[in-house]
Amino acid sequence: MLVRDYRNGRGGCQYAHTDDVNTPMEETLEAFNELITEGKVRAIGASNFKAWRLERARQIAERNHRQSYSAIQQRYSYLRPKSGWDFGDQVAANQDLFEFIEDTGISLVADSPLLQGAYTNPNKEFKEQYQGPDTDIRLAILDKIAAETGATRNQLVYYWLMNRKPNAIPLIAATTDEQFEEAVGSLELELSEDMLKAMTEAKF
Repeated sequence: MLVRDYRNGRGGCQYAHTDDVNTPMEETLEAFNELITEGKVRAIGASNFKAWRLERARQIAERNHRQSYSAIQQRYSYLRPKSGWDFGDQVAANQDLFEFIEDTGISLVADSPLLQGAYTNPNKEFKEQYQGPDTDIRLAILDKIAAETGATRNQLVYYWLMNRKPNAIPLIAATTDEQFEEAVGSLELELSEDMLKAMTEAKF
């Protein structure tokens, strides 16, 4: 099991970064709860888990009076990968996960929200999983709303992730002050319900 630790000075959140199917889930949750009991972490999260595996973890934790995963970090952006495509060990968010989140209240953390800069960097192409007419239509909506609001594509992606249902927390991996300021600027956006609906419903 690969573990990733996000700390904030008061314990942070410990993530199981992959779903290790070769280790009993009971053992994994017990190890995480020892860290919670010792005060080393405040919460535990999962990444690259399928929804049914999260539900199994929730049931095991409930049965054993242990804390279960409070967050799921998954590949998730405004553009949607084509049906049938995968990303190797990285699991993309899907409808099953969205329904699980709505039902349980677990937090969704969007990994790779800007698709490695492909939304705005002309020197970067979208991965093949995203290339197609559905992407063209959704990019056209982004550009239309960007022209109306003065926002950038990246800011609109961040806004959409934070304001659609279920809400997501986008991971920001800014490498420059300008990129960070652009990300923070998305918090100041106020799109109309019609704009948000148009973004959400845009499809081929």
